[in-house]
Amino acid sequence: MKHSKGNTKVTLRIFIEKPIVYSGCGRVPFRDSDYESLPSVGYYRDVSILLREIYDHFQERVNIEVIDPRNILFLWDVIRYRVKATEPTWLIIYGKDVKYVFRGIPKEEEIEALLRNLLEE
Repeated sequence: MKHSKGNTKVTLRIFIEKPIVYSGCGRVPFRDSDYESLPSVGYYRDVSILLREIYDHFQERVNIEVIDPRNILFLWDVIRYRVKATEPTWLIIYGKDVKYVFRGIPKEEEIEALLRNLLEE
């Protein structure tokens, strides 16, 4: 998949816990007001807004992946990058190498500048 000047793919992978409650094998029937008490709800909204801005700016040049850290397929990344359920963790992957790791919500200008620099390499 070719991007701008090179042929190296840039991926933005965000680990954020989806605000859903499970018990055993099924979902717990919560009211909307109950979800507000979950720590990831505020982050989920902020991440959604920032990702929309990033997608609008870069379109198909950046592959965006949103991963729930409870997904067993990403267990190695969760351990390696010390992903926590209480805050989003952002990985910027260039080719096969992780170039940057952020915790929380980065500033839009900062993450866009890093992505732009990688796309120009």
